[in-house]
Amino acid sequence: MGLDAAGLVEIATAVSVARPDALAHPPAARTAAATATAASSRSEILRCVFTFAPFVASVLRRWTAGGRPWFPRPVSPATVHAVEHGSVRIGAIGVEVLCQGWAPLPLGEELPGLDVDWAAERALRPWAFGDGETWQWHVHAFVLRSPSATVMVDSGLGPFDPGAPWAESRPADDVLASPAVELDAVRHVILTHLHTDHAGGAMRDGEPRFPNARYHVHPADWAHFETRDGRGESAARYAMRRLVDLDMLSLEADDGEIAPGVAVLHSPGHTPGHRSVLVTDGDDHLLLTGDLLHLPAQVAHPDWRSSHDLDADLACRSRETLLTRAREGSWTVGVSHFARPFGLVHPAGWRSRP
Repeated sequence: MGLDAAGLVEIATAVSVARPDALAHPPAARTAAATATAASSRSEILRCVFTFAPFVASVLRRWTAGGRPWFPRPVSPATVHAVEHGSVRIGAIGVEVLCQGWAPLPLGEELPGLDVDWAAERALRPWAFGDGETWQWHVHAFVLRSPSATVMVDSGLGPFDPGAPWAESRPADDVLASPAVELDAVRHVILTHLHTDHAGGAMRDGEPRFPNARYHVHPADWAHFETRDGRGESAARYAMRRLVDLDMLSLEADDGEIAPGVAVLHSPGHTPGHRSVLVTDGDDHLLLTGDLLHLPAQVAHPDWRSSHDLDADLACRSRETLLTRAREGSWTVGVSHFARPFGLVHPAGWRSRP
């Protein structure tokens, strides 16, 4: 006699709630010798049954209800590539991307007041877009390793909510404990600004994730995120109060080198204290933009206002200034939220670096 799915649910549920001790012992009529012979193997079998029966019952209930049973989702090679972006070298300085994952964000909310030909943009750079009318918002941090120091630029979300469901992600602790970064070896952590997708991973369980590092925040951001226009202290800043107690926080406002070859540049607009980072070794330069850019279309059109910027006009001026320098100097550019984070600024727009 065959069993349908409902019958399987009934059996699995019954097994999952039955008492193992009741099933493990035979009727008294059986002999003691027979009981002793069978008990060991029967107990092992039942232990397996009772371990997995609740899970089987749960899966089958979802199946019969029309839902999708939960199983670990296989990761395709394309999906793996979406969160692994390789590295570049700027002279003797190695630069590694740590990507926590990406989420699809709606295009209609990105560039208010503009009639953007998104179909044309998608044709030029299909890698930048998700399904439907969305773009791929990646969350990157960068590890800089030079002969003199290891520097982190941003720290990802850490334990904080991305605000939109991930399409693909990895646990923050796994990303920030990857072979690319030795937590104890990091000497400086530059936070381009204090939004949680850039500063959320700076702390772990109330203590500095990078215990031997100096943390660098522009004072205008430290002040702004204390109140956030009267809406209360930001989550990332609140977690970072411990750095003040430990004298590990630098609020130096001036532009300049944090470590040999690694300089901060105030680029306000996205937030009051937003910074970008310039990495230099000889004739080689890398501009890490922070949130100076969100979409590749802004490279060709730095005057396009973004919905993410607190002061959109000031952000446009900062973007135009630094992108002009990058174009004229043939700098490599690294972008925190691009699906292909490294590229060059050309008059026609963004060109991804292989």
